[in-house]
Amino acid sequence: MEQNLPPREVEALKTLLRDDTIIIQKSDKGNSVVVMNKIDYIARMHELLSDRTKFRELNIAEGKDYNFIINQELRIRKVLGDLVKSGAMTQECYDKIAPSGTQPSVLYGLGKIHKPTVNNVPKLRPILSAINTPTYKLSQYLNKLMKPFTTNQYTAKDSFAFAEDIRKQDASLAMASLDVDALFTNIPLNETIEICCQLLFKDTDRVDGLSRTEFRELLTIATTESFILFDGRYFQQTDGVAMGSPLGPTLANIFLGYNECKWLADCPDAFKPLYYQRYVDDIFLLFTNIECLEQFKTYMNMQHPNMNFTSELEVDDSLAFLDVFVSRMRGQFVTSVYRNPTFSGVYTHYDSYIPQQYKSGLVYTLLHRSFNICTNWEQIHCEIRTIKSIMLKNGYPAILIDKTVNYFLNKLFVKREVQSTTQSSKTYQIILPYLGIFTSRAEKKIKRALTEHFPDVKINFVYRASTRLRSLFSFKDRIPAYLRSGIIYKYTCNSCNAVYIGETFRHQHTRFCEHMGISGLTGKEMKSKKDSAIRDHLLTCDGVITHDSFVIIGREADLIARRVKESLHLFFL
Repeated sequence: MEQNLPPREVEALKTLLRDDTIIIQKSDKGNSVVVMNKIDYIARMHELLSDRTKFRELNIAEGKDYNFIINQELRIRKVLGDLVKSGAMTQECYDKIAPSGTQPSVLYGLGKIHKPTVNNVPKLRPILSAINTPTYKLSQYLNKLMKPFTTNQYTAKDSFAFAEDIRKQDASLAMASLDVDALFTNIPLNETIEICCQLLFKDTDRVDGLSRTEFRELLTIATTESFILFDGRYFQQTDGVAMGSPLGPTLANIFLGYNECKWLADCPDAFKPLYYQRYVDDIFLLFTNIECLEQFKTYMNMQHPNMNFTSELEVDDSLAFLDVFVSRMRGQFVTSVYRNPTFSGVYTHYDSYIPQQYKSGLVYTLLHRSFNICTNWEQIHCEIRTIKSIMLKNGYPAILIDKTVNYFLNKLFVKREVQSTTQSSKTYQIILPYLGIFTSRAEKKIKRALTEHFPDVKINFVYRASTRLRSLFSFKDRIPAYLRSGIIYKYTCNSCNAVYIGETFRHQHTRFCEHMGISGLTGKEMKSKKDSAIRDHLLTCDGVITHDSFVIIGREADLIARRVKESLHLFFL
């Protein structure tokens, strides 16, 4: 449920949400909503975390997580620093991926409403929010090195490419599918790391300056050095990867891609599929006859102890794969849009507090999907009628839907002259909070000023709603305040009311302690104190500085944007 709320309705709705025992979360499939008792939700998540083969609880005392994460940052920076000293990594690369001002990853669960419940409680899929964790930038760096090995001849790029490819296949073959049970959590880490090393260093001794040993060390750090926050307690994942982890899809695809090539090469021809396409953990198969499926599934389940495959046969000459519905019709395969049985038809409501172009953009996106998946115009016509019916139920005016359909079709078939430009324009992105007509006015003023002073600059505007309905049903752990980073802060002297505005990319606790002249780790006075305008001011004033002297007045991860915000606060002092 992605309903965005105007500010005037937020407080009114909050008064209705006094009971925090209910939690609402958007399902990962079907645009449906899962409503759970919070106690059941926490108990189910702890069941997942109790698997000692995958997780272990860390003994971190309350308030000591700051020390833990600082020491973790220091360890990672030490390893990266040694690589710079040895010449295996450039200083520029170090500056990009060295961690600072990081936070623990937050674990939460999404309901598998398409799966059977246990005691009327939905099963949960663990998801990791890993942005700004100590290993996040390192993981992104390693992902780029390993990306060439995430696909092979059996990989389906997306549902559009699959739909186009399956229509070319022999429709006399029998359809079936396989699904890997809990792929991400069952990825054997050590084995997968060795596969990555084998693939990456097959024809070379160094990749991007790194040796095999150095790469293995970095990949091991990236997959095992993160700690997870859930229900106020900290855990470490010792095997497998969590969905949401930057390296999750990469390692899953490399592990399966590497092994499936060997498994299929060794598979007996008697039951080997004639067509095999995989998208992450979903596999579409074509056999000479349907009896081959069970033999092939048995064979695949024998290949690795961590991999368990479940299967599905075609029914009435049809089978769904991803969001594509494959049918056998008049001697050929045809494709159309597939919606899960749990699909509720809930999309962003027309009354949602978002820009108008986002609403028409949603209709356009659904039309684009139907055009690229459906085989013929008869199916596309039926899909357009379905889209219109669904969007009408979500409050969309018929005139808006029809207008978007006409625009979409005209863009496909009406030829337009390409206007050549003599100057190359630069494109930038500006993020604005969405405040209705006030945001529209601000956008027009910004565009007018840019056209006048910087005509070669193009701006794309992105809007953020201040409040979403799901934010009122929070089920994620909050990061402790002292671990916040990328902040703009204000200090007010308790003696003379002098004000100081500052910014930092590090933890607020670290920077505030520097102003106070004490160590953030020990709380003791620092022997070598860093420069501080606040401390210099207190030499001529009787004020007393504590953590309560500071107030966070803004947050921004980007350095330039953060300093611009700091300058604006200074200007309006």
